[in-house]
Amino acid sequence: MNIQCKNCQRQYELDDSRLGEVSALQCTCGSRLDIKPAAAETFGVGQRLGNYELVHRIAVGGMGEIYYGKATGIEGFEKEVAIKKMLPHLSADRSFINMMIKEAKLTVLLNHPNIVQVYDLAKQGEEYYIAMEYVPGVTIGTILEGAHKAQLQLPPEMVVHIVSHILRGLAYAHNLTTSSGEAIGVLHRDITPQNILVTRKGFVKIADFGIAKAVNEISTTSPGMIKGKLGYIAPEQLEGREPDQRVDLFCAGILLWEMLTVRRLFKGTSEVDTFRLISEAQVPPLAEFRSDVKPELEAVIRRSLAKDPAARYPRAEAFITALAQAMAPLGPDDWNE
Repeated sequence: MNIQCKNCQRQYELDDSRLGEVSALQCTCGSRLDIKPAAAETFGVGQRLGNYELVHRIAVGGMGEIYYGKATGIEGFEKEVAIKKMLPHLSADRSFINMMIKEAKLTVLLNHPNIVQVYDLAKQGEEYYIAMEYVPGVTIGTILEGAHKAQLQLPPEMVVHIVSHILRGLAYAHNLTTSSGEAIGVLHRDITPQNILVTRKGFVKIADFGIAKAVNEISTTSPGMIKGKLGYIAPEQLEGREPDQRVDLFCAGILLWEMLTVRRLFKGTSEVDTFRLISEAQVPPLAEFRSDVKPELEAVIRRSLAKDPAARYPRAEAFITALAQAMAPLGPDDWNE
């Protein structure tokens, strides 16, 4: 925010993150400069954000509001988009915004059928938003909630199909390189039921690449930040070790187990208890919950959820191959389409 002294015309720049903390400045000429931040522009249905029109709100999460919108152009051009508006406390956090911008420069390079495409990162007023590919589908979280309420089990074939496509998206991101061939290696860091979308036609998309790293830059006491992540963290993350691609693969293993059992794998009586369960990485046998899962598939799950990263699959491609081999009697071609 720029402030100008009306007496001597001297200009000052105040970091936006300090708005609300500072009510006035003293100019070198002796004049008092009262700070009155401009009212923040609000988002709402029917509002235009650059080339985007907000049509209706889809959901509200720990990081922002998601809207269904349209990108418009000349001669009636329209394209469906999803708009994620960051919550005010995040838009005001410079460490979060700086990291989000840095990560967005990488995630915009991701172009894969199993990853939600990011189109744009922009700002209106004091609020930041991301324009991305609109995916008409539901999250794994919604699928699991419906299955739990109806007391239904998900077919192993469907579960393996979903996880295999998650792994394909992860393999692409983990192996991303620059135009000159230099390795970038983008991690997701937040593979949870709410970040995986499944369409009616069975297409699988990973959302929110890059956002998790930005979230890690802000205080873990920020509202809504931790609750959604509890139970979807690898043991080494709790130890403060630098994550690598095996963190994403561990969380993909959690989703595999949870979709087959329709229950949470690491859910304690408190946050501390949940962290204890993750740290111990004890995985109950699938036979306790259903009898139609092949031993070969359970072996794959157990390796993916090994406490020691060195004992897990080293790469997403190896995880995919193991799933295909475990399901081979049911038709390996199904997992290679």
